[in-house]
Amino acid sequence: MGLCYNGSMPKEDSWDLSTEQERLNWAWLAGLMDGEGSIQITCRSRQDRISPEFSLRLQINMTDPSTVRHVRSLTHCGSIRKRRVSAGRKEQFEWQAKQRQAAGILRRCLPYLVTKKREAEIALQFIDLVSLYKGRNTPLPPGEIARRQALTEALALLHTRGHKPTKLPPFGPKMKPPGLPNGRGA
Repeated sequence: MGLCYNGSMPKEDSWDLSTEQERLNWAWLAGLMDGEGSIQITCRSRQDRISPEFSLRLQINMTDPSTVRHVRSLTHCGSIRKRRVSAGRKEQFEWQAKQRQAAGILRRCLPYLVTKKREAEIALQFIDLVSLYKGRNTPLPPGEIARRQALTEALALLHTRGHKPTKLPPFGPKMKPPGLPNGRGA
């Protein structure tokens, strides 16, 4: 089930899902993500950057470290850390993967996700947008920032209580976000 070897991602078509054990591993991980996982797109502005920095993060928090170690051994990527907790609470351990690693995992889990399927789809649309702009020293066009912000907000909306999934617009690199005449920005 390995995804990352020495920090690099193999091509998707090289992932072997032909064995039943591989499919079971991805289904197990998808179930864990549905119940205990979190899919986030964060945005932060820094003074040393021209454009805001958007980032995809996938994480699982558990009180049993063996579960997050098992996730790490199955995916061969991500990191594990011990989280600070309030006095009187059990220790928590967090596994997380970012950007392309997270996207690779979400692509393999997508057929098995239920609760977080729409979140995964938005995250994958986001990573497709990010892959179009490779340069870190080049400012993002306003339209690109607007598209990333729209996906960030769409994902945040899914995290709100009482949300009805049918009200979300399907944003993507080939679709026009509201308010942008040509879908590419100014």
